[in-house]
Order: sequence, then C-alpha cells, then structure tokens
Amino acid sequence: MSSLFSRLRAALSARPLEPVSRDVAEDERVRRTVARLSAGVAHDLNNILLVLQGYSEMAVEEPDSSPAVRALLDEMRAAAHRASLLVRDLQVLGERGQNATRLIDLSETVRRSLPSLRTACPSGFEIRAMLADGLPPVKADEELLARVVAALCSRARESMPEGGPIVISTAAPAAANGVRLAVSDSGPPLSAEARAQLFEPYAPGPGGSKGQGLGMSVVRAAARRLGGELRVSSAAGGTTIELEVPRAEAAAAAAEPPAEPVRLPQPPAPSWPRSGSDTILLAEDDEGLRALAVKVLTREGYRVIAARDGQEAVELFAREPQEVRLALLDDVMPRLGGRAALDRIHAISPHLPAILCSGYTWRLDAGLPEAAGRCLVLQKPWQPRDLLRRVREGLEQAR
Repeated sequence: MSSLFSRLRAALSARPLEPVSRDVAEDERVRRTVARLSAGVAHDLNNILLVLQGYSEMAVEEPDSSPAVRALLDEMRAAAHRASLLVRDLQVLGERGQNATRLIDLSETVRRSLPSLRTACPSGFEIRAMLADGLPPVKADEELLARVVAALCSRARESMPEGGPIVISTAAPAAANGVRLAVSDSGPPLSAEARAQLFEPYAPGPGGSKGQGLGMSVVRAAARRLGGELRVSSAAGGTTIELEVPRAEAAAAAAEPPAEPVRLPQPPAPSWPRSGSDTILLAEDDEGLRALAVKVLTREGYRVIAARDGQEAVELFAREPQEVRLALLDDVMPRLGGRAALDRIHAISPHLPAILCSGYTWRLDAGLPEAAGRCLVLQKPWQPRDLLRRVREGLEQAR
C-alpha cells in the first residue's frame, strides 16, 4: 500500500505523466462520423425506450393489474432505465446530451460520489480518497465528472482480478494550469496492445474479460468536452489515469449556488398530474412514440391533432388555427423539423404556446430555444407524467 501511495504522490507532482492527446491515432473525419453515429443511435434508442417506459408506466396504473403483473412491469421499467443510462453514454460520445455546467469543487464532487462508488465495489476491493482541500473551481458538468470517476474506478477493478486498493485523488499543482483528478490501481502494467486500445469502445479486457464497454470512450469524450487533458502512467506498481480540467475564474465561484449531492438515477415512480380538455397539435415522426403521446393525452381528456412531420403539422394547423391551444413538436423530423415548423406556425399565430421535444438538449452548434423564450423544452426520453406537466405549463402560459 505504501508503494502505491508513493507512486501516486509522484504522479500528482509537477512531473507530468505521459500525455494522451485527444486526437492520437484518430482521424478527425472518422471521429466526427463516430460522433454522428452515436448521436443518431442515441436518438433512435431514446424513442424506443420512451415507448417502453411510457406504456409500462401506464400499465402499472391500471386498476386491474395484479401484484404479480406489476412486479414484472417494475422489472421491465428498471431494465429500460438501465438502457437509458447507456443512451446517455452514447450522447456523450455523439457530443450531444445534457451539459449542465457550473463552477464546482472537484474534491467535493468526488466526495459526493464515494458512497455509490463503494457500494459498486465487490468484496476484496477498497476505495481510498486523497482529496485536496481548497481547490480552484472548475467549470464542468458535475454528473459527467461523476460518470468519469465511475468509469475509471470500473477499469481499475477490472485490472485487479484478485482485488486491491483503488485510490482516487485530486490536486492542483502550482505549476499546472488545471485541477487534476487521478485514479490509481495496483494491478499489472498495461501491455502495449492494452494501452493502444485503452480508450476504444468495447475493447477486450485482461484475460479475455468483457472489457469496459463504452466507459473509457466516455472518459475520453468527456475530457474533450471539458477541454481537459488525459494522461496515463503504467508500470510494475500499477496504473494511474489522470484527467486535468482547466481552472475557472475563482472570482465567479461565490455567485454559484451550492451543489446538489450526486446520486445515481433511479427509475421514476408512476405518478403524474391529470386534467385536460384543450386541443393540442402534435407532430412526431416516430410512429410508436406518436401513438403513445396520443394515448397519454386523450386519456386525460385532450383533443389531439396528430401529424407525422413538421410540414404536415403546419398544414393541419392552418386548417383550424383558432382551435389549437398548444403545439407539441419533435425537434428532429423529416421534411420540416420542429423549430422550422414552429416558425411557420408562429407566423400564423404568434402567441401560440409550444413545446419542443428534443433528445439533443446540448448541441455544439445551437442553443436551447427555451432560453430565448420561444417555447418550452421537453427532454427525451420523457415519462407520461412529464409530458402532462409540460403540457399544463404550456397551456397556463396562454391563459
């Protein structure tokens, strides 16, 4: 143990570890192609999961569902929830997804993650924290950083089949431009092949194990998103993987509200508001998702005018603009997307409230229309109660 801590202190000193460039052995065109693929798969999976989760939630609410059936439905909902976590990873790889950046203390983020990290460790493993106090703030998505720590700890566990200590540390060396997060293990050194594949998706693990799935790929994508730098040191005493995140302006830290504890997401409870009578214009190109939304809304008493794309939505709206009280539009559709359709609808009825459904809350090339006051945003995958709450909020704006 003492040798591990000695090696870790050396790794966190001013002497840099071997850097891992964000573009080593990676052609930019290929990287962007993989990003588009990941984002597209995440979008399509979101729609499928939304249908599964929505119908299972509605089925749990049915009064004639037996306890045994509800138990099976709960298992199905839990499995769909686990799949939604995979979708989040795909969104990170696809440079999409939520990006709730704020000024945070990296040590505090790790401290809040420790209970769930220790719970995930099998017997024979021990997580130890060497967290510096008074670190300069960094501007980052805390949930994304917690995902990075979890992925690095998972890789460390895999490297030590017989168990052992995993050390998580933070530091801010005076000579460095950023704040450093490091995760170290005491396993065997990485082979040349393992080192070359370290950040590849679904690379095989040691001894033919299943490897880390998307975990280490997410670490690399997160480093890119955070503007950080990855470094790796692997020798006879074990492996250290370090992420250096740029420091933020310390003067702005005092204006930040206190951070909420980092918690593992849990499947939502089946409960949502009920009421409705107004006419809603719905545009969704996914047939299953469109049918689910129609069922959820009509079940609560709303009249729904359903369109298969933005162009059809505009045409249907033009036939009876005085009847429609709210437009519910998918962001990405064939022929005409939700934003363009909303522009044309607002040209006819400028004050019509609208909701944009999007699986791409964060984009490299665009911001949220909600920020500009154009409409509300409903993030996919939504639950029936989320849809109904958002609809009520939108309708209240018009009253």
